[in-house]
Amino acid sequence: AASLRRASESIDVAVAGLAAAAVENDRAGCVRIARASIFEAPEEVRLRLLTEIVRRTGGLAYPPRLDALATVATRVLAGDARATLGRCVVAADGDIVRIWRENRGISSVTVPPGGTALFDGRYTVETAPDAPPMVVAPLGQAARLCPVIAHRPAMVTAPGIFVAGALVAAPTLGVRQRTWRPNWAIVQSAN
Repeated sequence: AASLRRASESIDVAVAGLAAAAVENDRAGCVRIARASIFEAPEEVRLRLLTEIVRRTGGLAYPPRLDALATVATRVLAGDARATLGRCVVAADGDIVRIWRENRGISSVTVPPGGTALFDGRYTVETAPDAPPMVVAPLGQAARLCPVIAHRPAMVTAPGIFVAGALVAAPTLGVRQRTWRPNWAIVQSAN
């Protein structure tokens, strides 16, 4: 048992090193990975890294099934491919692998003044006591109102703050109406 624990800890260190060297996150929640870095990593390190990225990006409490993950990893490493896994889209395009939240099944949450909520298993939302009642929902079509500062398909699934049905802020993108006070809602990654 002690030997297995040490081996697992060694793999965790390798995963953390690979993540630091090869993984970038954009403001909409899209993860970019250098495909060569994944390809060169030992299989267990590669699979653990992809497992954690898919779990976090999909907002899941549990990782995807190993057989499904291994199949997607093989397809992505073989060349240009696109697949869904764990509520995420995994797409290889040349030298880059992108993983972002799939645009389906994202429920909005109503957050009262002074309240806290979890949006899509990905973001915690805390509101100030003097904030107006708000709904946090995926940006959806409202993403077209935001400057393109992240992977466009991921922007559609990023959290938007809506008051009386109107978009007032896209906090992870750094976009808000002038009348919206940034301290009214703090949105942070739940992972």
